[in-house]
Amino acid sequence: MTTTANGTKVLRNPTPKNITTAAGRKRLAPQPEPYWHKLQKGRYVGYRAGADTWIARMYVNGGNVFKALDDARDFDAAKDQAEAWFAELTGGAEAHYTVDKAIDDYVEHRRIERGERSAHEAKLMLHKHVLPKFKGREVSSITTDEFKKWRGALLPKPDADERDPEEAMRRGKDTANKYWSYLRAALALAFQNRVVASDEAWRRVKPYKDVDRARDFYPTAEQVKALLEHSEDAFRPLVRAAVLTGFRLQALTEARVADFDPADGTLNIRRDKKHARIATLSSAAVELFKEHAKDKLPAAHLFVRSDGYPWGKSHQQRPFRDACKKAKLPREFIFYSLRHYMISRALLAGVNVHALAKNVGTSPKMIEKSYAKFIRTDVRDMLDRVEVAA
Repeated sequence: MTTTANGTKVLRNPTPKNITTAAGRKRLAPQPEPYWHKLQKGRYVGYRAGADTWIARMYVNGGNVFKALDDARDFDAAKDQAEAWFAELTGGAEAHYTVDKAIDDYVEHRRIERGERSAHEAKLMLHKHVLPKFKGREVSSITTDEFKKWRGALLPKPDADERDPEEAMRRGKDTANKYWSYLRAALALAFQNRVVASDEAWRRVKPYKDVDRARDFYPTAEQVKALLEHSEDAFRPLVRAAVLTGFRLQALTEARVADFDPADGTLNIRRDKKHARIATLSSAAVELFKEHAKDKLPAAHLFVRSDGYPWGKSHQQRPFRDACKKAKLPREFIFYSLRHYMISRALLAGVNVHALAKNVGTSPKMIEKSYAKFIRTDVRDMLDRVEVAA
């Protein structure tokens, strides 16, 4: 600090902290911490004035690691030793390998190993849910805590209208696990290819436990009847449609008059978990759909609210909750339970598993896994009708 002629005190430019030359190092005052020189992002060479010793520093997975360079006598020797240690530590990892690059590499890997459709699915998911948070970030700079916070942000927010908050959270955690599995697979491939130095940051993030299976609640015929009886007039047709078809809510709320073919008794479902199909309707369902298609334009929705507008993603929650409350139904009873009810009844009636799976938009394997007890009962009933000598 200097003083001008009029007595004003001003700061002088400090002497640059140069450790690359002997003259620069002589001007440095001893201090507890080394003087650092940046070689590249996250990689430094340090010099301890007074002790005349050298040290290397590298940022890895949210923290710094250090190594004493005991054999270094000048900056060039310290730099060479530090870079050799960096290479040893990273195993040839790329210094600026980003999440964007990890995703691109993973999508290409899936394209080669599993085909175009699998690669496209991974790309859509990762670009939608991962890049908005980590775009441009170097993989080695992301901490375990950041990964956990990103995954936690995927969970649903509390909703006062939610019929079963615990079930909603289970579904949210199940979905978060799915998204996390895609990101973790991309990062694991990068580590396997040795373009990142460590997998420690994401390896410590464990999936949510016991969330991959919905509650095994199958309503009785009496409970379904009670729900229908206590549903408001505009909501009751949507409930009946779910009971008669076993379709998911989205398939019903997005169904339009043009999608319904009364002659063939089918419904063209354009989007149901990102897939399309033409589903066969029972005679009772055909009559219900005819009733709600009557006098409507082809582009009109089949099932609408009391104000004439289509059902949105969450519009059914309040009327469903109110109907369940009036009917004194258990909290485990959610709208999806109507799908369980119809599929279980269809199996007990002897409907072929493969035909049923195709019609309701799932796989035979999932039917066999989730509804095994109904299939076993059906098989037992059929075996009981077999006449054998005994």
